[in-house]
Amino acid sequence: MILRSTYPACIALMFSVSFAYSQTPPSLDGVTVGASQTTKGGALRESIQVQVEHLDTLMNAAAAANAKPVLFLNGQEMKGVFGVEEYPGMLVFQLQRTTDNQDAWKPILSRPGLAPVSLVLSVGLPGRPPVPTQWNDFQLTVLHTDWLAAWGILFLVAVGFFSYAAKKSSMLRESGTIPPDAPAGAEVAFSLGRCQMAWWFFIILAAYLFLFMVTWNFDTITAGTLGLMGIAAGTAMAGATVDSSKNSTMAAEKAQLQIEAASVPPPTAVRSVQITNRIAELDKQLSTPLHTTWLNDLLSDANGLSFHRFQMFVWTIVFGMIFVISAYTDLLMPDFSATLLGLMGISAGTYVGFKFPEQKN
Repeated sequence: MILRSTYPACIALMFSVSFAYSQTPPSLDGVTVGASQTTKGGALRESIQVQVEHLDTLMNAAAAANAKPVLFLNGQEMKGVFGVEEYPGMLVFQLQRTTDNQDAWKPILSRPGLAPVSLVLSVGLPGRPPVPTQWNDFQLTVLHTDWLAAWGILFLVAVGFFSYAAKKSSMLRESGTIPPDAPAGAEVAFSLGRCQMAWWFFIILAAYLFLFMVTWNFDTITAGTLGLMGIAAGTAMAGATVDSSKNSTMAAEKAQLQIEAASVPPPTAVRSVQITNRIAELDKQLSTPLHTTWLNDLLSDANGLSFHRFQMFVWTIVFGMIFVISAYTDLLMPDFSATLLGLMGISAGTYVGFKFPEQKN
């Protein structure tokens, strides 16, 4: 009876021992990465060759674990970057940055410079430590100087052309024409809303080109980025709409007064003076603000420096700096939260709201 009762327990113990043995990771003793034939450097989307001593041991262990050899850089497993044995004793890896390994790439690619990044290169099995390596000076090129020069020149040409067009045209200026009695050489003042829209356009364009050069990822626009561009465009459009609406109302009032002044019989002397003064006031309001300095145009109205304009200007600069730093250090465009976007929206809404009573210069 005792033997019969202990028999199932013995069988269970044998199965558990067998299962534990089968789960023991295969040994990688003797497997090392050599430096004599390993590729000395590379870049994303390029293939590199890695010489592995006792590669057959590594491949047998990979087959037993139903896995593939994976690349390690600075001790970090590059998930999804698997090696293929194309030559005896040699693994070939395709350097790729994917959603699975972008966190491992981040400390390597962030804050890039023109000089290559020196890394410790090794191989191993997924989920296990890398094998010993003799190659601790692998040179990874993060920024290609030819690509950087080409995109940099195109970007500077675009900025230069835009700056020239903005100075010579009304691209970034208030709507309207120069009054006939304006001094010779006078220009229309710059628009805060349009300048903000141009600011975000070029910052996002520069960040997009930079991230593409570093990561080869063309899908880097975030919802927060679209929100910023939408707020900037909406602010410029709302400001222009308010100005147009006020101008239409004042133009209609001026036309009505001119009809009254030319009516038969003519208005009384007192009323004639009132009409003349009101028409002169409307002409002043309908005239387009004139340019003084760029900063003064953005921050001032007829009453001088305006806090609501200053507030919108400062928040735009601060968010722009955060955007650039985030793209350079984190290799992504910041996805601003609804709270931060709401802050920008409130600032823009305040600017648009104060344009209703705002008097022109």
